[in-house]
Amino acid sequence: MLYECHRFESRDLDTGSAAGQIAKLLGCRVVGITGGPEKVEYITKELGFDVGIDYHKHNTYESMHAALAAVS
Repeated sequence: MLYECHRFESRDLDTGSAAGQIAKLLGCRVVGITGGPEKVEYITKELGFDVGIDYHKHNTYESMHAALAAVS
Protein backbone atom coordinates (compact mmCIF):
# COMPACT_ATOMS: atom_id res chain seq x y z
CA MET A 1 0.00 0.00 0.00
CA LEU A 2 1.27 3.43 -0.94
CA TYR A 3 1.47 5.95 1.87
CA GLU A 4 2.11 9.59 1.19
CA CYS A 5 2.49 12.43 3.61
CA HIS A 6 2.37 16.04 2.48
CA ARG A 7 3.13 19.01 4.66
CA PHE A 8 1.73 22.45 3.98
CA GLU A 9 2.80 25.47 5.95
CA SER A 10 1.49 28.98 6.04
CA ARG A 11 1.79 31.96 8.33
CA ASP A 12 -1.99 32.17 8.35
CA LEU A 13 -4.64 29.51 7.87
CA ASP A 14 -5.44 30.24 4.21
CA THR A 15 -2.95 28.00 2.40
CA GLY A 16 -2.88 25.19 4.93
CA SER A 17 -6.64 25.09 5.33
CA ALA A 18 -7.24 25.01 1.58
CA ALA A 19 -4.65 22.26 1.08
CA GLY A 20 -6.08 20.26 3.97
CA GLN A 21 -9.62 20.53 2.66
CA ILE A 22 -8.52 19.40 -0.81
CA ALA A 23 -6.69 16.47 0.76
CA LYS A 24 -9.87 15.51 2.67
CA LEU A 25 -11.87 15.64 -0.57
CA LEU A 26 -9.32 13.27 -2.10
CA GLY A 27 -9.85 10.84 0.77
CA CYS A 28 -6.70 11.56 2.75
CA ARG A 29 -6.37 11.59 6.50
CA VAL A 30 -5.44 15.13 7.48
CA VAL A 31 -3.42 16.12 10.53
CA GLY A 32 -3.16 19.88 11.00
CA ILE A 33 -0.46 21.55 13.05
CA THR A 34 -1.39 25.03 14.20
CA GLY A 35 -0.84 27.43 17.07
CA GLY A 36 -3.36 27.61 19.86
CA PRO A 37 -6.36 25.63 21.07
CA GLU A 38 -8.83 27.90 19.23
CA LYS A 39 -7.14 27.17 15.89
CA VAL A 40 -7.00 23.45 16.65
CA GLU A 41 -10.74 23.52 17.31
CA TYR A 42 -11.32 25.48 14.08
CA ILE A 43 -9.40 23.10 11.83
CA THR A 44 -11.00 20.00 13.33
CA LYS A 45 -14.60 21.20 13.83
CA GLU A 46 -15.02 23.71 11.00
CA LEU A 47 -12.63 22.39 8.35
CA GLY A 48 -13.00 18.70 9.11
CA PHE A 49 -9.35 17.82 9.67
CA ASP A 50 -8.99 14.47 11.38
CA VAL A 51 -6.56 15.69 14.04
CA GLY A 52 -5.23 19.05 15.19
CA ILE A 53 -1.95 19.47 17.05
CA ASP A 54 -1.07 22.68 18.88
CA TYR A 55 2.59 23.51 18.28
CA HIS A 56 2.58 25.83 21.29
CA LYS A 57 1.82 22.85 23.51
CA HIS A 58 4.36 20.63 21.73
CA ASN A 59 7.27 23.06 21.44
CA THR A 60 10.15 20.58 21.50
CA TYR A 61 11.16 17.99 18.94
CA GLU A 62 10.49 15.15 21.37
CA SER A 63 7.02 16.42 22.31
CA MET A 64 5.99 17.04 18.67
CA HIS A 65 7.38 13.64 17.64
CA ALA A 66 5.35 11.95 20.40
CA ALA A 67 2.19 13.86 19.41
CA LEU A 68 2.55 12.87 15.76
CA ALA A 69 3.34 9.26 16.66
CA ALA A 70 0.20 9.14 18.82
CA VAL A 71 -2.04 10.04 15.88
CA SER A 72 -0.33 7.85 13.30
